[in-house]
Amino acid sequence: MSRSLSISTHRSRRGAALLLATLSAAIVATAAIAILHAGKRQTQATNALEETIRGEHVAHGMTELALATLRQNPGFLGVVQDKYLNNRDTYAVIGQNPPGTYIINVFLYAGTPVPAAKLEFDAAVLKR
Repeated sequence: MSRSLSISTHRSRRGAALLLATLSAAIVATAAIAILHAGKRQTQATNALEETIRGEHVAHGMTELALATLRQNPGFLGVVQDKYLNNRDTYAVIGQNPPGTYIINVFLYAGTPVPAAKLEFDAAVLKR
């Protein structure tokens, strides 16, 4: 009888060890998946920030191009595009509001109702 009690205790311990090993593997796998997802989210956040900064630089460059166009042709009103820019949907619109005050709106995407950048200034600034 003592031998059968020993065998059942040994099997019980093996079962507990197997359960503990299975739980440990599940915890490690869950932690690994969480770390991978955190890395993916960080990469997505970095890419979004990079796109935002790139858009800001393009908008600034288009504003400078529109200003250069106005310095060369002070009466110009209309659309300015950079022929060297990869994105052909990016453009600046030069208008007057009221007369004597220029307004430059930069759009990064075709059909966008809200400009990415806006600059309003007096025409006397161009003569400096």
